[in-house]
Amino acid sequence: MSDSISGQESLVQIPDYRKDQIVFRQGDPADAVFYIRSGKVKKTVVSEEGKEAVVALLGTGDFFGEGCLAGEALRLATVSALTNCAIARISKAENRYAYIY
Repeated sequence: MSDSISGQESLVQIPDYRKDQIVFRQGDPADAVFYIRSGKVKKTVVSEEGKEAVVALLGTGDFFGEGCLAGEALRLATVSALTNCAIARISKAENRYAYIY
């Protein structure tokens, strides 16, 4: 079941991810930052030769996808759920407003 933070439905979404579900793929548009409310994820990259490497294991309280805030246009890695997860998705467009206040 999806949830939202403090009635901010349009600002922050918290979808549930099942084990092995992809959060985003390498090459997808980098348009949001993610915060793990519960669960664990793995971050992997695939080389030009097709070899996959795990570059991070992240859990409750960790952020990922923050490269979009530094101008990254596309995702440099794939993130997938290692366990069932609740992950807050904060869109890049909404982040701009956070700096004003």
